[in-house]
Amino acid sequence: MSLESQPASSPTPEFWDFTEPLEFAEPPLPQTIDLLPPLEPAAELPSLEIAAELPAAIAGEAADRSWRLPTTIELQPARLRMGLFFVGSGAISLTLLWLYIKWVCPEFGPAEQMTYYWQPYLYFVGMGVAGLFMLGREVMRGRGEDEG
Repeated sequence: MSLESQPASSPTPEFWDFTEPLEFAEPPLPQTIDLLPPLEPAAELPSLEIAAELPAAIAGEAADRSWRLPTTIELQPARLRMGLFFVGSGAISLTLLWLYIKWVCPEFGPAEQMTYYWQPYLYFVGMGVAGLFMLGREVMRGRGEDEG
């Protein structure tokens, strides 16, 4: 038994032949895929003239209606609801912030809580104050006045 290195059984080619398929090459992709049904002829599609007339018909209907601005009395319930929404969401947010601070950082005292969480605190208090201003404005406006 000889331990000497033996020459390779096939000599190294001087050039590579790329016309032969490689042993681990990916298979070629199909050129066409026939998964979609053929398109319908254009005669069966709605014409563009009908689509162009539709906005004009809608605009004509809108012009026939009598539009008026809502009065102050009609808008008062919406303003009151928005004010109550701001006050309520500010109060709920402050409560959730307080619970978060108490559960996550129980070692914080009141001064440390304000040091670390002053930005959300001011934001939530500002929301509540804005809601109170909305409610106060609606209460001071009165019921009998109609500016609209």
